[in-house]
Amino acid sequence: MKITINVMKRHLYILILLVAVFLLLTFAIAYNSAGTGGTPAVMGHSADELDWSKPITMQDKLVVNKELEVAGNVKFNLDLNVEGDIKSKNVGRKSYYAPKSSRGTTIKIPELEIIDLCGDDDGCEVRMIMYDWDGNLRSASRTFNFFYNKDNKKWRTELNDIEGTNGADGTQHIAGPIWSCYFTDGKFDNWVDQGDTDLDFGLLSWNQADAECRLFVID
Repeated sequence: MKITINVMKRHLYILILLVAVFLLLTFAIAYNSAGTGGTPAVMGHSADELDWSKPITMQDKLVVNKELEVAGNVKFNLDLNVEGDIKSKNVGRKSYYAPKSSRGTTIKIPELEIIDLCGDDDGCEVRMIMYDWDGNLRSASRTFNFFYNKDNKKWRTELNDIEGTNGADGTQHIAGPIWSCYFTDGKFDNWVDQGDTDLDFGLLSWNQADAECRLFVID
C-alpha cells in the first residue's frame, strides 16, 4: 500500500518558520550575554553566567577542576574535602595605616572590626610594621595573636602576655613600642594622651623614629 502526503509550498514555509523560531528561542534561553561575567566563553549555562552576588546552595557537592578564588567569606555547614589549593583575597582581613604626617595622633580602629576579626574562639593574628624609618623604604615587623571578648571588653595579647580592659578610662597599649609603633586602646591627639574614652582602638606612630606604622588584622 502506498501512502502519499501532499504538502503545499505555503504550508512548508510556515513549518520551516516555526522550527526556526523554536531553535532561536532555545538558543536565547541557554545563552545569556548579559550575565554577571559578561559574554560566556561557552554555550549553555557556564560559570560566568551565574549571579555570584547571591547565596548559592548546593545539595550534593562542589567540583572545581582548576582553581577556586574567593574574595569574601565562605561558610560550610558540612565536611569539605579539598584536593589542591584554595586561594582567597582579603578574607577576614583589615589594614590600617598611620602615615608620618599623623605622628602623635592615633588612627582609629573601630571596635566592631576588632570584634568581627578577633572576637571569636581563635582570636586573630596581628602584624605590625614600621615602614621607611630611614628613607630606604624598609619594613620591620612583629606578629602576634590577639583575643578580644566583646561582652566584657577584656583583651589579651600573645606579645609579652599583656592583658587589659577596653573602655577602662586609662590608656593601655596592646603592643608597643614596636620600635615607634603602638597598637593601643587609648586615643592620642597631637602628642597628648586623651585616655581610653570610647571602645575603639588605635594605631599610633610615635617619636622614636620618623616612620609610617602599618597594622594588619587577620582572622
